[in-house]
Amino acid sequence: MAESAQPLDLITVGGTGIDLYPLCPDVPLTRTETFAVHQGNRRTGTTVGLLASG
Repeated sequence: MAESAQPLDLITVGGTGIDLYPLCPDVPLTRTETFAVHQGNRRTGTTVGLLASG
């Protein structure tokens, strides 16, 4: 019987964020109502990947 894995603490250092892109490129930004959201940078991607892997 295998031993259960112990949970690990994780600290990510640095900025994290999201990028917002307007979905209608021909509409002025002040009138845009819908945006696509993407991970902002490598640290965010690493954190999301680690969280997803459990």
